[in-house]
Amino acid sequence: MALAETGDVPERVLAKWPVARVSGDGAPDIALIARVDGIHRADTQNTTPEQETMLDVMREAARSGSDAG
Repeated sequence: MALAETGDVPERVLAKWPVARVSGDGAPDIALIARVDGIHRADTQNTTPEQETMLDVMREAARSGSDAG
């Protein structure tokens, strides 16, 4: 895991929004959902513009293979 970017945001952007994979190669991201019987792949991924901005940063880091260590 690497810290890709820091900055102030007016409110929580990724609250209750787990992601198993952020794809930098054009493949779909894998969103997760918690249910009573466990964690499952989400059927849909409804994201806000703010979440898409965060995902874009993470996708670019995945594409470039960035590593903080």
